[in-house]
Amino acid sequence: MIILDERLKKTLEEHLKKHKKEVDTYEVPVSIYFMVGSFFEQYDIQVAHYIRCPLPKNKGPKDTNSLAIRHLETNFILSYANQILRMLPGGVDIVGILIISDEHTTFPPLKSLLLDSLQHIARLSTTATTYDLFEYITHMALIQIDELTGNDQSFLFEIGEKAGSCEPTKFQYEKLEWASIVSRVGGRISDHLPLKNDDLGKDLSEMMIPWAERLLECDFILMDGAVRKGVDDLNTDLVKNKKTSFEIALVVKSECDDHCETTLTPESASNWHDYVFDVEIRAAIPIKSKVDDAFIAIKKHIYRNFWARNVFLCDLMSGNQKKAVEDGQEHFVVSISAIAENGEVYQMPRPATTTLPYHSSILFSDWLFEADSIEDSQKKIKEMLDIDVSIEHVDDGWERSLESAELDQVRAPGVVPDHLPLITSIHEKASNRRFYIIIFVSIIMGIISWIMYKMMA
Repeated sequence: MIILDERLKKTLEEHLKKHKKEVDTYEVPVSIYFMVGSFFEQYDIQVAHYIRCPLPKNKGPKDTNSLAIRHLETNFILSYANQILRMLPGGVDIVGILIISDEHTTFPPLKSLLLDSLQHIARLSTTATTYDLFEYITHMALIQIDELTGNDQSFLFEIGEKAGSCEPTKFQYEKLEWASIVSRVGGRISDHLPLKNDDLGKDLSEMMIPWAERLLECDFILMDGAVRKGVDDLNTDLVKNKKTSFEIALVVKSECDDHCETTLTPESASNWHDYVFDVEIRAAIPIKSKVDDAFIAIKKHIYRNFWARNVFLCDLMSGNQKKAVEDGQEHFVVSISAIAENGEVYQMPRPATTTLPYHSSILFSDWLFEADSIEDSQKKIKEMLDIDVSIEHVDDGWERSLESAELDQVRAPGVVPDHLPLITSIHEKASNRRFYIIIFVSIIMGIISWIMYKMMA
């Protein structure tokens, strides 16, 4: 079942009027919207917001050539979905596509393209939200609205091994609510990585995966200071004691298990990375969810938060980029060898956030660098998320831009805030283990020497 927030009924009417105007002016055959919401229980999808996939910038009156063709390409749709995904909190996803078109002439030939786009979006979401450690998207929604009559048809598209099954379904409007899931994560990940692909983006991802696996395995979790069963309802009483915000505390192992083994090679010895972080987390899930959903949403938010920052950092470093081809698509990678000589220190982009106007528990994040302003964020939120937000409702106070002296201090070995755990790499832990063994053997030898001296005396 596809459940749309009741406020979207009026929104859809406005989108229909806008589409009819563009058909008359630009001869645009379709209007495409991403449905943003949450996957709820096994097959239900809850939708909170529509985000339009924009027209290409080269649009003009009666321009039916590159406009229509480019607007309907899978890569164009996926590119915009990628940018939106970076701004969504954990627990909130692109859950489907809504298309306004002619029911008989335009939609049938486009259906396979849209389903292919959904498959790619699901794959991208899994990578960005779980580092491919697990899959969580089983179905996505496709809704078609006829531009003339307003008639609709909706489908649930199966994702994964059985991809291709597209079953007709129904959608309905209901009053929906989301709850905020709040936490904080801090630490320092240090690791040597082999120079395999000379790609900083992949290095950052590989460095995060061992810690991400330990985070995924974390099963000691407190909610509002108490241990709760995962199968319990998030709100035990929605009528008398409804809560819209919950605080989560997770206890994660800071090191690998003792059986971790590694070999430090000359290639990896010259490729050392330090990743220091201390960030606030605010995920969102449907208010009728289970406790387990809250735990998973926090982990998803952490994964996606780091992924988005890494992607934006690599995008910024355009001076050290080179072209690469992966999965048949051309993209840019940041060359490690180009930046490693001076031991560069970079601050990850900091968030500027705003809430969905009619769902304050859903917090969107734009990402700012030192030269960016809150006005830049306001403009981007309006362009990317279809949200008219005033400057007073954009919050860039979560983190601040570090000064040069502070970045130099980060470069110093062993410097880490007192409240952050040191997440030791398996290489570093192996070195520490050998160091302790040497000390232990030295003590034993000293004791034996002292005993032999006494016996001889």
